[in-house]
Amino acid sequence: ITPLQPTQQSPRREPNDGGVPTSPFSVFSSEASDDRMYSPTRNGADGLHINSSDDSASPRCNAQRQKVVLPFKAMTQETISANYDSASSSLTTYSLMGELLINAAAPIVPMEQASQYPDHTLCSFVMKFVNYQGRISQVKSNPNFSKELAEFKFRCDFAIVHNCPQLPANPVAVLKYKSAPGFCPVPLRVRQTWSNVGEPKLEEEPGLGAVYRSTDQLVLQWQVNPATPLTSLSFLIDPSTAHRTPEAEKSKPPGRWNDSRRKLAWTVISPDADTLPNELMARFKMVSAMPESEGTRPAPVCARWEGRRNRPFSDIAFNFGLLSPGSELPVPAEVKGGVLGKFLSTSFTFT
Repeated sequence: ITPLQPTQQSPRREPNDGGVPTSPFSVFSSEASDDRMYSPTRNGADGLHINSSDDSASPRCNAQRQKVVLPFKAMTQETISANYDSASSSLTTYSLMGELLINAAAPIVPMEQASQYPDHTLCSFVMKFVNYQGRISQVKSNPNFSKELAEFKFRCDFAIVHNCPQLPANPVAVLKYKSAPGFCPVPLRVRQTWSNVGEPKLEEEPGLGAVYRSTDQLVLQWQVNPATPLTSLSFLIDPSTAHRTPEAEKSKPPGRWNDSRRKLAWTVISPDADTLPNELMARFKMVSAMPESEGTRPAPVCARWEGRRNRPFSDIAFNFGLLSPGSELPVPAEVKGGVLGKFLSTSFTFT
């Protein structure tokens, strides 16, 4: 693998005259500069070449120097699980787990497997977390694709395989991370209010004897954070309590009642980020063999949602540097379109 040579000789720089940085990560500093323009090209099995041209005589080119565009897309997928106490308006538990995914138009395999495929592109780059203080506490690299260089700094190596239809072109996770204590962003607020409609009635039920029948009402209000719009949102309601079982329901707008599981599912058609809370209401016909103690409430409401934005949900960022063959000095690089963000919930409950 050989880089293309510049057509003219660039002026020689001494290590202390503000030229090529000596630290692999000082290229991420705004003060660091280099006189050459870079762009990666594919060359069959030879990997990425760095095209260089001498623009040192042009101050205008120095000011407008472009970054290398990396040959893949990148996205963070952040999964949130938490429990929100409506009474105290506080989170009792919270966890955000994220991963950085890379995806190319062709399959991605570990670097050591590249020799198995005649037509491939080698790719090596360094990256570091930006704006992570107070947001991210732990990062774990994927040993197949990355290794840690320093705290919150990593090197990634892999191969992009071409003309191999039997391999799936799936995204690969190069690292995973966890939110820092005290950092608890959520995309929506939910308030639930349970109430009894009328007094319980004691009735004789054939085969059951005396039973108590009552009606419970739920009013569910929710509001999406305008900064983190959602693409999908649904709620799962379990009105059962320790001694009472729901027999039927009536909801507005209508939801999907599962008679065997005794649960109600609401799917919000347009989870827009309105300024006013949206409201859902349901009534459940309940039956029990004994009266229930005052203050007993059903299981927590479970919310499931998914959203996408043009940056990670946690607002972290990344700086990239492309490594040319035989060099440990990264060239400033960027992902085309930036690092997008996908965020979703696994277990998000409201009590």
